[in-house]
Amino acid sequence: MKFPICTFCLKTGVLCARCQEKLARGEITELDLRVAKAFLELESKFSILKGIQYHKAIQHDNFTVVLISGAGSTLRPLWLRIARALGEKLESEVRVVEKTSNLKLLVEQIIAPCRLLGVNTLWLPDGTEENTIRVPRFDRRRLPAKQEVLEHIIKEITGKNVRFVFE
Repeated sequence: MKFPICTFCLKTGVLCARCQEKLARGEITELDLRVAKAFLELESKFSILKGIQYHKAIQHDNFTVVLISGAGSTLRPLWLRIARALGEKLESEVRVVEKTSNLKLLVEQIIAPCRLLGVNTLWLPDGTEENTIRVPRFDRRRLPAKQEVLEHIIKEITGKNVRFVFE
């Protein structure tokens, strides 16, 4: 698995000068270190992880979203098992998500098993935009986390203001 920091630093727990500088600049966080170390341990159990690239982890109120790439369709059946194993190590609810610039695909992965009816863009009078994420009303209770937590995490990943609407 490819990480934004040295594998040696992950195994030893001591950061080299380059990785320490990344941590100081904010390119990586303490959460990234914990998640990468957990992935490193899980790599022996799930050999399919060897071709995956880890990007970032975002956590809010005991709900963590882990961004990866390179999974393709081969890893999708294992995502749930990998997320559960990561959740046990991090003591948090975890979603493993394929990194994408498509807001709709990203939201579908985060809110699964809930259905996504659509994503609309609202252009506000002050020149900003807000995206509304439309979900069926009866799926509200099936969301993996609170609505505010999901909105915060999606905003942190994409940089876009989002709001859930239940129809």
